[in-house]
Amino acid sequence: MMPIQECPLTIDAHQREVDRRGTPMFPCGGYATTIGQEANREIAWHWHDETEVLFVCSGTLLLELVGQRYEIHAGEGAFLNSGVPQAATAQGGDCEIHSLVFHPSLIAGMPESTLEQRYVRPLLACSSLPAIHFHKGLPWHLEAIQCIQQAFDACQKEPFAFELLVQQELSRLWYLIVSHYPDAIDDRAGANADALRVKEMLAYIHAHYADSLTLADIAKAASISERECLRCFKRTIGLSPMQYLLKHRISAAAGLLRETDWTITEISRQCGFESPSYFSLKFKSLLEISPKEYRASR
Repeated sequence: MMPIQECPLTIDAHQREVDRRGTPMFPCGGYATTIGQEANREIAWHWHDETEVLFVCSGTLLLELVGQRYEIHAGEGAFLNSGVPQAATAQGGDCEIHSLVFHPSLIAGMPESTLEQRYVRPLLACSSLPAIHFHKGLPWHLEAIQCIQQAFDACQKEPFAFELLVQQELSRLWYLIVSHYPDAIDDRAGANADALRVKEMLAYIHAHYADSLTLADIAKAASISERECLRCFKRTIGLSPMQYLLKHRISAAAGLLRETDWTITEISRQCGFESPSYFSLKFKSLLEISPKEYRASR
């Protein structure tokens, strides 16, 4: 059985998501997620080894990758390749998402099979194709969106032999992708350098955000200069390293306000702020509500 779950986000020190998908015998997980003002405010930066497909049921999703942004509206979908750093927020209200996260072996079958060598492994290694935004205006995109919806529906309703239905729809989706990007799957360039650096720096920030971090500390985590660190963050995430650090500290503090009875003073100290007053000022500037008001609204 594979019930639909609320979207979890358990990550290790390198921002790699570690939640198990489905079962070892059927490595696919289905997730129903709502993000917005009254739910999860965002899906933080992370990455996972599995591939992911999603469908936006309502609202608008801003999907951020390394150096790219996709505004995905209701009725549209997306494919996210393996190992791609990603984050997401809702635009203009709540956004409901259905997603499937699955190990590529679900498509490839046996290791070193023809399917794996010719069609699965090349797509996974294609650094020039980290994601695809499926619009409603292209016929093959509409077919891809239908594949995602039908695979998710099978996961949700679990009819007899639903595993075969899920595999069939995801295999059909994979075929649509490789048949429309024959040149891209021959790309053997490997992972993008910016993506690797961002993974290292995000891992460092998430592990040490409570400390007094400097730009030099963050740059050192990826063995690059401070100047290149600034450029890399701007190119990929659209924020400076210190802006991202502040945003992550506020996000961590919001979680503690929801989930603990710690005082605001304790939370500000645990999240790396110099003083409770500075913490409250920055919290309100980002979330447009004070820490006290935020806790009372939960």
